[in-house]
Amino acid sequence: MGVIILQRGFRDFWVLLALLVGCAAPTTLPPTAVSPPSTPADIAQITPSASPTATPTPIPPSPTVTHTPSPTPTPTATAVPLRPSGDPRTDLLQDPIPHNRNLCGVIDVLDFPIDPPHAARVSRGGSDFGVFRSRFEKFHAGEDWGGPDGQPNLGTAVYSIGHGVVTYAQPLGWGRDQGVVIVQHNYPDGTPVLSFYGHLAPESVALQGGDCVARGDLVGQIGQPRSSPHLHFEVRTQAPYATLTGYWPDDPTAQGWLPPSQYIWGQRLAATPGVLWVQPPPEAQRFTKFIGALSPETALLLVGNQLQTLDLTHGRGPNQPFTPPERDPDDPTQDAFIQDDNLFIANGRGQIIAYALPDLRLRWVAEIGRGGRTALFPHPLGGVLVTTPNQLHAVDGAGQLLWQQENISRLYSHAMTADALFFTTGGTAEETALWQLRGASPPTQIAPLGGRLALTTDMLWLYSQDGLYQADLNAPDLALTPVLSLPNAFLAQSDMIALPHGGVLLAHRDLFDTRLLFVGRDGLIWERSLANLGASELWLQVVGERVLLVTQAGRNQATDLFVYEVGVSPVGLTKLLHGGTRTAVVSASWVTAVENLLLINIGGGHLVAFEPGER
Repeated sequence: MGVIILQRGFRDFWVLLALLVGCAAPTTLPPTAVSPPSTPADIAQITPSASPTATPTPIPPSPTVTHTPSPTPTPTATAVPLRPSGDPRTDLLQDPIPHNRNLCGVIDVLDFPIDPPHAARVSRGGSDFGVFRSRFEKFHAGEDWGGPDGQPNLGTAVYSIGHGVVTYAQPLGWGRDQGVVIVQHNYPDGTPVLSFYGHLAPESVALQGGDCVARGDLVGQIGQPRSSPHLHFEVRTQAPYATLTGYWPDDPTAQGWLPPSQYIWGQRLAATPGVLWVQPPPEAQRFTKFIGALSPETALLLVGNQLQTLDLTHGRGPNQPFTPPERDPDDPTQDAFIQDDNLFIANGRGQIIAYALPDLRLRWVAEIGRGGRTALFPHPLGGVLVTTPNQLHAVDGAGQLLWQQENISRLYSHAMTADALFFTTGGTAEETALWQLRGASPPTQIAPLGGRLALTTDMLWLYSQDGLYQADLNAPDLALTPVLSLPNAFLAQSDMIALPHGGVLLAHRDLFDTRLLFVGRDGLIWERSLANLGASELWLQVVGERVLLVTQAGRNQATDLFVYEVGVSPVGLTKLLHGGTRTAVVSASWVTAVENLLLINIGGGHLVAFEPGER
């Protein structure tokens, strides 16, 4: 079970800037989010000895990397574009055929009101629902939308978000603030939801109450209210015949309003084949991390500094604090992980706490000491590696401190065999390295190279800043040899994964191209360009036998996320899912495989459970 947490910084930006300078020199969905939505023993207290095991251990001299002449870089322009097939949205579209008493048809898929279906060219819109406006001393009950980028707002066409019936249409429904149209949309079970379009040019309001509209039909054009031209857009479950004022004295969601853009994305995700459930964004979006599975039905998330459980079957949560026995519920959590039927927790007081699963029996508490932000990684002896700024501690499976290493940079990537842990460190060029950890001894440095790691049956793979390396795990001396030159990689926005039947797959970004590369023991098997996808973030996951590529592209405050199935032989790319948000927190996005599920957290958007085999 792998997890990839996005921690995007600005390092790649400075790499790009340096290269350029060098060149110049020469709605909230309902809780279960299904479609259609509803409306409204003895405990060992172990304090490791500070001496002699805590004595800093010198770092052994760095072995020399076994370099063979690097292959000549393949010009990225020669990579054949890989164009995806399939479109999950297209498969959901239906004509507005009368259904029971719904003479104007029922909801199939909801689109956005400007530049449908995805509002891909619109920057302003989707981020100001529920915002308190001191000018009115009330909360905004909708979203203010502008036109497509580069075009004036005034006169921009506004479209119905779905099939429905007009309940209200008046050219001067808001008086000096101009026209209003309200449309009622019904789900197949009869559950209604309303879309509201305000500040329309009076002459553009040609609809009348009782008219049928289809998804994408014109409802009007942006007019000139007393403020600057814009569309006031609402989604709500009350007042089908009243304009109201666009503001409310308290939280609009308590009175039947829904966050419009969030609601649209949630409905589209919930309707996608293979999606089991969709949850609204957690409150602490910037600090949400997947920890692991407590059982086949329950996962553990770190939301802010609090552990919370998530029902993987029905999507309930995360909402309740997870407090194991004999732990203070107010004790903040800095990190946690699950390994070999053990749950390890690092708290803010410099303690590492170990619990046995599934009964959550407290096994031991180790005192590491306060030292800044703590992160945990597995140790081959069944314990943990504990990182604090510039320090690395090793605690074995019984809670005993094995050693403490000073002046070592943060861990970037790790991979573990039955008896060894391999990890890379990042930071400055002097701190970047590949390490090997076996038994109770401190780590030894294999090479002064950092990057992403993967393991196949007998091979360790390192995807570094300048290319791909491999090391034979069965060889007497572990030595890296270069396999493929990939200069100027944007590692923070790339990924690598071991394939079920051998070899590795790279989702690679550099200054010139975005590519997918399949590499075997003897070198490159094929490469394809993904530049046409416009992705800025790439993840790879294996769910069962399916190889999945997840891409994310941010634009202003909006993000689009796609899930594709990768065909290795024959080569292919099939689009399975399209999600997104218009209140993006790009650094909070992550994906992970949990048994037969792909769990997707769209930063600033929804948490989604997707079963790619169910289509």
